Amino acid sequence: SLNPQKSVAILQMTGSQSRKMRALHTQRDQHGERIKIPVGNTVTLVPIKKSTIYLGCIMSYKHFADSTTWHRVRLAQIGFSRMRRWLCNKQFSRQHRLQLWKTCILPIMHYGVFAVGITQRGAQHMIIHICKMLRAIAGDHPYHTGHTHDIP
Repeated sequence: SLNPQKSVAILQMTGSQSRKMRALHTQRDQHGERIKIPVGNTVTLVPIKKSTIYLGCIMSYKHFADSTTWHRVRLAQIGFSRMRRWLCNKQFSRQHRLQLWKTCILPIMHYGVFAVGITQRGAQHMIIHICKMLRAIAGDHPYHTGHTHDIP
């Protein structure tokens, strides 16, 4: 059975007949554009979106790899901020804090990224945020130490 409250259609059409076909198979009202899907004797209306999140990944026709990477990095930042009290606490050993980060935060960041693919731009974005987190855990803040994570 199809649940239109939990379903989303991603639709992109091109060509000379695309407007005609879109008008024939979609409906636009106060809820936005929805696709008509015949189910038995009735028609179910499913919302049309440009992108959606499925199993932690961004599904779309454009830039889904980078979108997924940015989404996962943002979720990892949220997880890091929730655990900052323990991850940056000097009462725990550095090894213990790094193990906690590898166990809790890194999987959030990596989940689904390699399944959809990663671009050079996405990898750089991920590396930047990993370095920021690791430097916060190590207490190596560039404004105090003058260290950078540039490779000489």
